[in-house]
Amino acid sequence: MKTNRLILFAAALGVAGFSQAQTQDAVKGLKWNENTTKLDLVSVNPADPTVIQTETAIVLSADKKYMPNTLTHIKEHNAIYFFTQSHSAMVRGFTQSQQLEVANAETGKILRSLPIMSTTMMAPFIVTVKNQLGFIAAEPKHNAYGNNDDNIALVLFDMNSGEMAHRIELPSLSMSATATPFVGTASTRSPNGFNMVETEVSISSPCFIPTLNTMVFAAKDITGVNRLFRIDLQTGKLISKLSVGVDVLDMTFDAEKGLLHALYVSESKGIRTLNLGEMSLSGNLLEHSTQIRVLEQGEEVIADGELEFDVDAALLTVVKTHDDKQIFYTYDLELNLVSQKERSTISGNIDVEFSTPVVSPSRVDFEDMVKLYPNPATDVLTIETEQLTKVKRITVFDNVGQEVKDVDVQSNELLNSIDISALKPGIYLVEIQSTGVTTLTKKLVVQ
Repeated sequence: MKTNRLILFAAALGVAGFSQAQTQDAVKGLKWNENTTKLDLVSVNPADPTVIQTETAIVLSADKKYMPNTLTHIKEHNAIYFFTQSHSAMVRGFTQSQQLEVANAETGKILRSLPIMSTTMMAPFIVTVKNQLGFIAAEPKHNAYGNNDDNIALVLFDMNSGEMAHRIELPSLSMSATATPFVGTASTRSPNGFNMVETEVSISSPCFIPTLNTMVFAAKDITGVNRLFRIDLQTGKLISKLSVGVDVLDMTFDAEKGLLHALYVSESKGIRTLNLGEMSLSGNLLEHSTQIRVLEQGEEVIADGELEFDVDAALLTVVKTHDDKQIFYTYDLELNLVSQKERSTISGNIDVEFSTPVVSPSRVDFEDMVKLYPNPATDVLTIETEQLTKVKRITVFDNVGQEVKDVDVQSNELLNSIDISALKPGIYLVEIQSTGVTTLTKKLVVQ
């Protein structure tokens, strides 16, 4: 148990001493080539992405090609989800033939294909706990000139019932690309249908947050302002669309810190850089950031950039192409560069995906209902719960995983306080167990 607690503590805080090679297991990936329809299911070692094991070929129907950066791996389902598109049905830069593919994560056999009809899809994501498909849809509609404009909305589709669960209109969104992420200019027809106009486009890959049941993505609106859109998937409502001063490529949520890790492009004095940093859910860039590299001439348009968070290893992996190479940068949570590896893309690109956990509603509810304060604390720590949720046991562990305090809560109160005056200043983990045997771990700073 002590070893497990130590690993848990290192994973939560990014403590040095747990090397990448020791903690990062092989992850699923798809090897694809934009010039062919060939698609391979592979196993990738994140510590050295040049170590690739091809597990099996995935057979796609004729004319179908993989849509980059759409891979989702659900270990509990033993399935991978990804999207394909046809290049024989292009309309205004969009393909009208897209579909969701569900394949066995071991054999690569296609288990289900779900066509997306009469719409152009961007930024697809999977809501695992509800078996729902979400995506930004651009549906053509006639304007005053008799031509088609794009009616843009976020759509949540129930894969069990085959019905639409939610549709959230996004009239302020500017969109002229099919794949995410995308930063640059794109040519589209003007409303009169006769002229081509250059449109500045910036849109990130989507970030689904299971514990909050929300989805966030960043995009440039029709006024040219980059905004972070946050959407409640339970109610189907837009929570906020606050401005951000950078072009975001990808994001991943850190439940322990309650913030987003973001891969983004910024510009200062005419110099554009690729950066990794922290962002609040309100879209504020935090001071904790690092520059990955300076972007060169010829990189005005960016159509790739992936950020993965290995929670168990407490490591962030950035995947970005440069010339004919795919570079894997690995950082710890203090944003120190752990390793930098590269592989040739001549034989194809690789999309990697750490398994997306299926978060049960009971855990989501419990995590949202528990508050721990003050933090930092000195003498007394209070654990507050909401509604009918009761705390059964509170256990505190030090920075080497040693149990330093254990409280068997006998009351049925929603407010419970424990004495921590005997604890030395430092960082601790507080394990909170409810009467329903749901357990939650939170970080505590003692001063």
